[in-house]
Amino acid sequence: MDKVSIYQYANANIIDYTGKDSTSNLLKEYAVFGMYNLLSAINEIGGSIENTNLIALPDFTFSRNEYRWKAGYPYGSIICIDSNDIPFIPLGFRPNCCGITMCKISKKSITPEKVIKKVQQLSNLQLDLSNDDLKRGNHFIGIYYDNVANEYYAIIHGSFSFVKSGYNTLPGLYIDKTNYWNPQKRTLQTKYTTFEYLVEEAAIEYYNVFKEFENITKTNRKKIAEFIFEDCEVIFNETHEGLFDSHIITLGAYIMNHPFVCPIMLSAESKLPIVKIKNPVIANKNTSIYACPHGGGYYLSNISVGHYNGENSKYELTYINNAKLITSDIRNLIYTYRTNTDDIWINTYNFGDYENELKTYYNFKL
Repeated sequence: MDKVSIYQYANANIIDYTGKDSTSNLLKEYAVFGMYNLLSAINEIGGSIENTNLIALPDFTFSRNEYRWKAGYPYGSIICIDSNDIPFIPLGFRPNCCGITMCKISKKSITPEKVIKKVQQLSNLQLDLSNDDLKRGNHFIGIYYDNVANEYYAIIHGSFSFVKSGYNTLPGLYIDKTNYWNPQKRTLQTKYTTFEYLVEEAAIEYYNVFKEFENITKTNRKKIAEFIFEDCEVIFNETHEGLFDSHIITLGAYIMNHPFVCPIMLSAESKLPIVKIKNPVIANKNTSIYACPHGGGYYLSNISVGHYNGENSKYELTYINNAKLITSDIRNLIYTYRTNTDDIWINTYNFGDYENELKTYYNFKL
């Protein structure tokens, strides 16, 4: 298939469930080029570019991870890959098994001094229970209150550095931090990047390594929750960054094959909506996929409109006072967090209902 056709599919295969805000619109223009790179590789191995889609969620945003972003992977999205049963894993999205563990706790567990002391003791509990990632970027420990039921909850949000570089006999998942995958990877030079991917046995191995890391990180977050809040009852423990299965990439989304209940993490000063997902984002003869955004996503402040110029890799922004900015690095722009992800997912697209709304009590970045 020629390049023009691949471009057409790259644009057409972005399924838009965003809030249509200026940041989302800007990043959809960028996502076309990321999709073009992905579809070029899919086409190279004989997969289906017609059925490979990127689903943009209401928290659609950019990654502040330089490698991931330059490889063309926006956050707040789900990528469904149809490789015609050929095992295939793109490498640039750099899965780190980030997720949350949410638990019900008692009030006696939540003095700030006690939480701080417990976090400082984590590395003494078990070496791989490092807290080095619980304060980076948007990761945190949060405590919330249900003023109707008079109950308290906690969230541990983060990942672990060993996933990137390796752990015991498991090779790391970041190819810039380990050489393990280099002899097995394939490369495709597109107009915009060198696209790196695995196929066949190497892709199967990578997926299996990811699943092992996912089990370890979920177990570790649960251990952290139980150590900091001794009497906690875990009610949700899921990954929102990585691989749902061998052909679905999650870049900030919870996915299941059935209806489920989960929180949507917005900015620290916002309430925590608990939503019940009721309708699938994908439903066909093979499967039904239910999904939920995991958070608010970075939102570029004071922008009325933005465009991405793929020919020279520049972002062209107009602010609300009509001042204009042209830049090559979106990470330098001023941002905040959206606070309406839940409203869009529930009221605009009808994918779920509100089950509860919790008041933010503490937010720790230690």
